Amino acid sequence: MPDYIIKKRQTYYARLQVPTHLRDKLGRTEFVKSLKTKDIREADRRKHKPIAQWQNILELADGGRPSSELERALAVVRSDSSDRDTQEDIITGFDREEAETYFQATKIAHGDDILLAEHVETHLRSLTVAPKTLDERRRALGILVAKYSQSSEVDRKSVKLWVNTMLFSKSKATVSKLMSTYRVFWKYLEQVTGTDLDDPFRDVVPKGGRKTKAAVAAERKAFPPEDIPRLIKECPFTDLKHLITLAAYTGCRIEELCSLKLTHVKDDRLVIEDAKSAASNRDVPIHKEIAQLVARLVDTSTDEYLLCDLTFNKYGGRSNAISKRFGRLKAKLGYDRRYVFHSIRKTFTSRLEAAGVPELLAARLLGHEVKTISYGLYSSGSTFTQLQDAVNHVDYYA
Repeated sequence: MPDYIIKKRQTYYARLQVPTHLRDKLGRTEFVKSLKTKDIREADRRKHKPIAQWQNILELADGGRPSSELERALAVVRSDSSDRDTQEDIITGFDREEAETYFQATKIAHGDDILLAEHVETHLRSLTVAPKTLDERRRALGILVAKYSQSSEVDRKSVKLWVNTMLFSKSKATVSKLMSTYRVFWKYLEQVTGTDLDDPFRDVVPKGGRKTKAAVAAERKAFPPEDIPRLIKECPFTDLKHLITLAAYTGCRIEELCSLKLTHVKDDRLVIEDAKSAASNRDVPIHKEIAQLVARLVDTSTDEYLLCDLTFNKYGGRSNAISKRFGRLKAKLGYDRRYVFHSIRKTFTSRLEAAGVPELLAARLLGHEVKTISYGLYSSGSTFTQLQDAVNHVDYYA
């Protein structure tokens, strides 16, 4: 008897057992439906549609996502113990649209094609990346599998047309990042399937005009020094007012400040740890202008952080929501997209330069790599007194 078929009083039925852990939820132990035929070959042909529908019900009941028609057909073909010739012979009796779906499923089941969607999660689990990056990759691959179902559909000509369409609504940098993600996924497919796949995503984004991170950063402008007091004065939120003040007198990055715990605050310094690079881990002198503010924040903190009561995002960062508030503030005050929170750090740097602070000292304060051989490799570093003197040269009210 073929799989999923039973016989009752000369008539054949399709039947699928419900897994034990789903029986209470679905209120049944099995699905059964008459195939309305006494011919075994006709029954074998008719069983596929109800079986596919039932398997989708089981998947949804078990917390999975809805399957596509092709995925349901593939599940049926893979569960059928018949050989390929028999399967294809049965499929020829289907209506045209259904037959096309099942022929595609047969090709995938026997290794002649690859269903992209079923490899996405296993690929993501194979990566060693930060949770935020993993979510970005998952979204990117979701775009890919919404465009292409199988590997056979993907070729350079089609991808180039797709890229040109995306460039109407996305930046070149964004599209290039998507293509890079897809190239990594394609390489993974080659490895797990043992298939020799041409890379359809290589060099498909037009050359020229793509800005590097350094170029984008260079476009950001420093706030004029006289505008720092204005930002602080016009800010309606106390916590954001404190954040701007701390940034203006320390030059710290926004996440560095938002991550500061009370244990990182010493008598005369802020201890920056777990920063973006080894050089970023540093002691930042507390400027004389913010000494009282820091002491007050320590005394009034209701949690373990210097800037208390900030919300965490799902990646553990505390700067996301307050950064958006700053964005709305600077826009309201008339600053364009070239001005961001990081612009305060640029202003701090310009104040150091205007005060004649040596570049080496400025690099130590800002947590930048010192790349010269004589300073970077052999210097034991600036003294804290020198750093403190340099910081106290920063002034916005002169």
